[in-house]
Amino acid sequence: MPVSCFRLDLHNHTAYSADGVLTPEALLVRARLRALDCVAVTDHNTVDGALEAAALAAADPSLPRVIPGVELTTAVGEIIGLYVREEIPSKLSLAESVARIREQGGLVYLPHPFDRLRRGAIAPSSRLEAARLADIVEVVNGRSLGPRVAAKAA
Repeated sequence: MPVSCFRLDLHNHTAYSADGVLTPEALLVRARLRALDCVAVTDHNTVDGALEAAALAAADPSLPRVIPGVELTTAVGEIIGLYVREEIPSKLSLAESVARIREQGGLVYLPHPFDRLRRGAIAPSSRLEAARLADIVEVVNGRSLGPRVAAKAA
C-alpha cells in the first residue's frame, strides 16, 4: 500500500506582521506552487491575516488549507497558538497565554526555542516550562542560524 504524504508548514507570516511581506493571498499562492497541502498563518500578535487567509482558502479549493493562528508575545517570549480565531492580548504570563490558546481549542506550539539571536525567542529561564506546556516544538526554522539550533530543539 502506498504511503500518502501531507505537506504542511506551521509557521508563516503575512504582511500583517512587521517581518512578513506577502499578502495572505500571495502566501497561499506560493504555498500552492510549493505543493503544500496546508499552512498555518501565525502573524505576530494578530489573527487578522490568518482569518483572511482561511476565508480565501475556504472560497478556493485549489489553495492549501489554512490553520489560523497567532505568534503571541508573552511576558517571557513568543509562543504560537494554532487553531486560534480570536485575539489574545500580548505580554500576558506564559501560563495565561497558554490558557487563552487552549480556551479556543487551540494547540500550543513553541517556535525557535534555542535561537539565541532571535529577539522574541522564549527566555532560557522559561524554556523548560514552555516545552512542558507545548503540544508541538519547532525543530526546523528556515531563519534560524546553524544546525545546532535544530539539533538542540530535536
